Amino acid sequence: MKLKDILYKYFENDIKNILFYLGIIIILLWLPIEYGGRYLHTQVPSQIIVSSLILLLISQKKQNILRYPLWGISIFWLFILLISFIFSYSKLATLEEIMRNVMYISIPILVFTWADNKQKIKLMSYTIITIGSFIFIIGLYFFLLDYIRTGTFIPASMPLSRTNDLGAYALLIFPLSLSSFLYENTKYFEKFIYAFATLLSFLIIIITFSRGIWISSIIAIIMILFFGRKILKKKYYIYRYSFNYCFNSNSYKLGNISNKTFIFTEYFNKC
Repeated sequence: MKLKDILYKYFENDIKNILFYLGIIIILLWLPIEYGGRYLHTQVPSQIIVSSLILLLISQKKQNILRYPLWGISIFWLFILLISFIFSYSKLATLEEIMRNVMYISIPILVFTWADNKQKIKLMSYTIITIGSFIFIIGLYFFLLDYIRTGTFIPASMPLSRTNDLGAYALLIFPLSLSSFLYENTKYFEKFIYAFATLLSFLIIIITFSRGIWISSIIAIIMILFFGRKILKKKYYIYRYSFNYCFNSNSYKLGNISNKTFIFTEYFNKC
């Protein structure tokens, strides 16, 4: 695919869309590497970037922001932070915490609002999974390095510096990659990417040695399988029926098997 076609397909030849996408990449990649934007040298420029992304979306007059499904939870969490600020002894530290959480809450809202068609959703999904996998490789590297130095398994925490933070980050990527692997009708290479990201994020969740993260992961798996049970059931019957049809007593010839497998694969991809 030519660059011109890519710009039209994913960015509609709009420089604002390109700038927004680059800004999201910087935020998703830079914040985890810089300890989650917890310190001022990262937090201030990150908030400037997020504010710029908000202005970009306002200038584009996106209409789907009101359809964001987590408005209630987001507002409730901000309300709790406001209460903590009122009764806090350290007003400055609490205000800094509120500003950082507002930035965190704004990022998924921005991504949801910008990705208003199938192409943008797929692009953003690939981007988040790829960046997450890169962060997990860094975390796995430091985990193995600590084991070589000490001879013991130290809970993984890098590059986010805290175990629960790394586990929570993995919980953002794991459900996305797992559901994409199970339910997306994609090519084999894309399936491999989804499977790799799923296994890598699951491994990171395990080596955090955090029981809270483990329990949350189990709940996530149950929810993914429960809400997608109809899709999985349909795919199971399609595979079973195609297997039985291809290998019955009248289909021993390799040519017939290949043709029938191709037919059912095409049917499967359309379902």
